[in-house]
Amino acid sequence: MLKDGFHVSLDRFSSWVPEEDCCKWKGVGCNNETGHVITLDLHSPDPSELLQGELRDSLVHLPYLSYLDLSLNDFCQTQIPEFIGSLSNLKYLNLPRANFRGNIPCHLGNLSSLQTLDLSNNQFSLGLAALTGVRTQSMVPSLVELRLFSCQLHNLPQSLPSLNFSCLEVLDLSYNGFYHSLIPNWLVEVSHTLRVLNFRTCWLQHSIAHAIVNFTSLAVLDLSYNSLTGSFPQYFGNLTSLYVLDFSHNNLMDSIPHDFGNMTSLVVLDLSFNDLEGPLPATLGHHFKHSPLRELYLSDNFLTQLSLEKILPQLSELVVLDVAGNYLNGVITEAHLQNFTRLKLVWRDTSILAELHKFGCPGSWEKCTIWEHTDMAGGKFQESAGDFVASQCFGRKYTSAALPIETLKLPGLLFQFIIRTNSTLHT
Repeated sequence: MLKDGFHVSLDRFSSWVPEEDCCKWKGVGCNNETGHVITLDLHSPDPSELLQGELRDSLVHLPYLSYLDLSLNDFCQTQIPEFIGSLSNLKYLNLPRANFRGNIPCHLGNLSSLQTLDLSNNQFSLGLAALTGVRTQSMVPSLVELRLFSCQLHNLPQSLPSLNFSCLEVLDLSYNGFYHSLIPNWLVEVSHTLRVLNFRTCWLQHSIAHAIVNFTSLAVLDLSYNSLTGSFPQYFGNLTSLYVLDFSHNNLMDSIPHDFGNMTSLVVLDLSFNDLEGPLPATLGHHFKHSPLRELYLSDNFLTQLSLEKILPQLSELVVLDVAGNYLNGVITEAHLQNFTRLKLVWRDTSILAELHKFGCPGSWEKCTIWEHTDMAGGKFQESAGDFVASQCFGRKYTSAALPIETLKLPGLLFQFIIRTNSTLHT
């Protein structure tokens, strides 16, 4: 029996009683008409309940199985069993964080009905190339989603002659070490179908970004935490279907291209922690006038001018604007921010606090919470001034300050802060 291969408390399989209908067992789902087992969900919802042991070949007696989830368990660094490749009706195979290692079995390529394959957070010595070991035609032709997040992969094979990724829409290869890999031919071939591409923390070089300008169907592109250098690829603004674009934590230089304004579907744009310089093109505000842009991260670059007085009134859906750690000049007044009903301000520079204290907190502010960021790595904050009411801690290791701004008049130093609103703007 399948459960006999695991070392686990009896509670986990307490409902698996031979005398009972297996369709009533926890984690088992059946077809209402035929009674065939089609779903087996044995993922561990809690670390104390994880399965530990080996996967028995009794699974092959479930020929109609279409959904198999074994994630968040401990298979003791064994290989993924080859017999899984015989489950010909399998559409969903979920094995992340299951402590598998070794080779990705080539027999997985025989799963002709497979639509979703997630092998993330395991330790594989061979990657996608292993799937070509079985020389059959049109392997995994129905695959829509492939996730190999943090699988200790070290190369991107340039060709996968036996694989058919013609339906692929989601590809997550993040947290692998591809280093000097070039964009592979098989990935170019799916550029017209791919909607989500995640290469976060893969040590990629700049040639990857240049090749991706032709992936015009992309909605989400994450190239953050890589080794991209030089200027932005030409014609990157042609990716007009993008709604999330993350280039943060690279070494990109020069200015932000004007054609970024063509990406009018963007919801999140993150260019922080690069070496970008010059002004933010004022034309972006015009192009983004009717866009859904909600989060714009530009911190820790060498930007010198943002033209906020032109851009902010156009960003009617903006929730987060991060411009900290630049070399900005100019003056910000209440006129620039009059459409904001509530701001959350975060400082990382004590000189800004000094300027704020000079102006004081207007009496109309019922609450004034200001925090000085003193230890970015540890997420520690020091209360700094005013009649303080502690506010909630935000992500990205910042803390917030909630300030109604009806009478806000502050100098250009405030270009260094992060603007956060907890409601949309109204133009």
